[in-house]
Amino acid sequence: MFAIANVNVTYGKIIGAVVALVGLLGFFWNPVLGLLGVNMASNIVHLLGGLLVLWKAGKQANMIVGVIALLVGIIGFVPGISFIATDWLGFNTNFHILHIVIGVVSLAVYKWAD
Repeated sequence: MFAIANVNVTYGKIIGAVVALVGLLGFFWNPVLGLLGVNMASNIVHLLGGLLVLWKAGKQANMIVGVIALLVGIIGFVPGISFIATDWLGFNTNFHILHIVIGVVSLAVYKWAD
């Protein structure tokens, strides 16, 4: 059996790489994986944000990713302001749900991982 040296750094690098990859794929494939609605603005945000998280992976980055992802996911379901996520960033319901899941998991890793 093996142990991960630093769960926060490992998680941050994984989530940063995946988010950057989603941003990159979005330039060529919309919806991403046939599920996640995107547009040019969200592709740029995901690509740059993912690279930043990959570069600064750690406990603090996981907290920031968690808060932002959770807020973006929730905004997608709030009448009156959901246009921010749907119109400006091109997100669909699948992406709102994924943002909430990533937000909760990121905050859990931040809170309970060493």
